[in-house]
Amino acid sequence: MSSSLEKKSKQKNRFFLLASAGLILINYALFCFHIEKNFFDFFPSFPKWEKKETIKVYLPDLDGQTILEEERKIKPTSNQEEYAKFLFNKVVQGSDIDNTKMAVPLKLFVKKVWFYKKFCLFDLEPLTLNSKTKLIKNSGVNFLKAITQTIKENISNIEKVICLENGVLSEKLWDL
Repeated sequence: MSSSLEKKSKQKNRFFLLASAGLILINYALFCFHIEKNFFDFFPSFPKWEKKETIKVYLPDLDGQTILEEERKIKPTSNQEEYAKFLFNKVVQGSDIDNTKMAVPLKLFVKKVWFYKKFCLFDLEPLTLNSKTKLIKNSGVNFLKAITQTIKENISNIEKVICLENGVLSEKLWDL
């Protein structure tokens, strides 16, 4: 008699365990359906390995003569025009460490980038300069030097950088 009671209690325990596991699976399936998740995604996916390269960016300093050098980590791109535009915008934005934003008083918009032999041409559309903005002496020339140095360093085969203002060659983007 004790063996039959033991068998019944084992069957009850087995039934209770299977019923509990079934209810948990049904609950998990409904949860996955509710949040629109795949039933077999138990663990989160691995993040993609981002490859970044180190570049040098040269920036005009607030004294109007010095050019600062900074290293930045960026995602590589295969489009050379977009890369040149990106580098140009990094120089315009200024330093991540020091506050050199005043060295470039204009917000410059790059309309087009051309590559011709060993030249890189930027067609710019400068926004108007605020009359209250204090200009730094020689900051325009220093900015052009920083752009030239940055492009030469990071894009191979470029020897000269030319900035055009609305399609016209400009020696200075802003005057002092």
